[in-house]
Amino acid sequence: MKHADIVTIIAQANGMATLTTENLLVRASDTAETNWIDRMVDLTYDDLLEETGLSLSKAKQAVAKLYDDAAMHILDMWDVFKEQLDKYEENVAKLEKLQNEDLSQWSQIVENFDFSETTDEKKIEEYGEALARIKNHAEQLSNVFADVMCKELLESIEYEDGTLLDLFTRSSDEIEEDITVLYPMAAALSDGQRAGLQFLTLEDLVMIGTTNEEGYDEAGYDETKAV
Repeated sequence: MKHADIVTIIAQANGMATLTTENLLVRASDTAETNWIDRMVDLTYDDLLEETGLSLSKAKQAVAKLYDDAAMHILDMWDVFKEQLDKYEENVAKLEKLQNEDLSQWSQIVENFDFSETTDEKKIEEYGEALARIKNHAEQLSNVFADVMCKELLESIEYEDGTLLDLFTRSSDEIEEDITVLYPMAAALSDGQRAGLQFLTLEDLVMIGTTNEEGYDEAGYDETKAV
């Protein structure tokens, strides 16, 4: 797809389609062999200052100019993400309940429905309800799974003197007192990810950070079907 096509879609599509397109573009914007989490754990604020080659005061100004806006965007999303992480036990219980939910009744309605033969309005309504229930269940399952996975992933990654979970469960007030703690994360994001922070959540970013270039190459896109 050419740039002009993308601009046309964003300019003329409805709100949901535009947000979806923007979100997908941000997800596809990191083509490095590593992902942003890999890069972040190997980067410190002092590294960023040193890379400028400037005196300390000028280096701080230069790094702030590069990454302060992105860091503030991240901070704006902080409390919502922290709340999701703090509800880990609750989310594990929700996930187990969703995984054990019996959808066979609705699945059978969908499987047995034949558009070429069915004209009965009641059966058509039942089919629509079945599809809606299955879709809703899938969305809930995906969301709760992401909540659980994010916490477990962050807890498994060493960062500074603890883990990434220790960082992301710090209070937003504490982070705001020294926003430079988020500069390494801002610097680790690709240009596209930084530009797209307003279209993503922190959970989106963490989930993006679970896969690198090798993972995308192995995704088997040739086997997928267009929708």
